[in-house]
Order: sequence, then structure tokens, then C-alpha cells
Amino acid sequence: MKPTLIRSLDPELYRRFKAGAVLRGITLSQAFNEAMELWLSKYMGSDVEAWESHSSDYIDRVRDELDAKYSGKYVLVLGREVIGIVDNLGEAYKILGERGLRKCIIYRAGEERGEGEWLWGSIEL
Repeated sequence: MKPTLIRSLDPELYRRFKAGAVLRGITLSQAFNEAMELWLSKYMGSDVEAWESHSSDYIDRVRDELDAKYSGKYVLVLGREVIGIVDNLGEAYKILGERGLRKCIIYRAGEERGEGEWLWGSIEL
């Protein structure tokens, strides 16, 4: 494997992470690999299509509740989690930037759902 440098880690979080690996009797590399797998499974599913499907399925299940509670607001959904409720798209993009995300589903609660592609792959945030 190729050595990887990770900058700007939170020192306290890193210390706790490293201690957890030691307590489990695994190497730091093994712990990072497990952490990355968990993160990918939580936020991305097995692949992007699965991630999009999880997000859409989640919205379909909770749409009535979200529409009633947040009508007129923009709802940001990542996988099976609402990651933000905002008043405008500028605020939505700010949340994505702060989290280092390039893709999520954004819809306006209480409005009819249209079909279409936003060309996310070609939009740089």
C-alpha cells in the first residue's frame, strides 16, 4: 500500500481514535480502513446509485412528515439522514461546503416533485 498523509486532524479525536485501536489490538491502518468503510456505508452505500436510491427511498417514506413540518424550506438529504433544513439554496450550498460534500438531494418541502437531472457531476462546489 502507498503511504498516505492526512493533514489537519483534530489532535484529541486522533488521540482517542488511536487509543481505541490499541485497546482493540489492531493497527492504526486497520482502524482507519474500518472507519472509512463505515463512513462510506453510512453516507454512500455500496455505490453512488445505491446512495441516490437510499436518499430517494428515505424521502419517499418521510416526505409527508417533512412537507408538513418544513413547508417552503429546502431539505438536504444524504442517504437516510436529513443533514439540513434551510431557507434558500445559498444556505444549502454553504452546508455542503462546510461538510466537504459535493452531492446530496435537495428538495423544497411542500412543493410538487418534478423529475430531472441536475448534472451534479459537472457542478463544482
